[in-house]
Amino acid sequence: MVRNTSLTPRMKDVLFLAAVEMLKAGKEKKRIHDEEIEGEIHTTFEEQSLVTTSGVRFTATVETNLGKGKVNYLVRPIDAALKKHGTHWKSFDSIEELLVDLVASSRRQTAKYN
Repeated sequence: MVRNTSLTPRMKDVLFLAAVEMLKAGKEKKRIHDEEIEGEIHTTFEEQSLVTTSGVRFTATVETNLGKGKVNYLVRPIDAALKKHGTHWKSFDSIEELLVDLVASSRRQTAKYN
């Protein structure tokens, strides 16, 4: 939930990655400074549910070129664990954006060797 501002997909990723780091380190507070977003994130590691999703609640006070605001979000422990193990994540603002990316990635060649 975002109040008084908007977030780009990149800003959302910055908040998610900061939350993953906080979970990993057991930190209740983290300052973020990025070219698009800065502010402070807090958590008490309290589990909450929103409709069918549950996770650890994070609250961020942020400032962006789109304005100042407050963000409340949940991070599922499974998502944090996958991110810690190097799984690639990308956020999308709509189903249409996801479909465009899926079509574009199916056209890319995959590497034969790692």
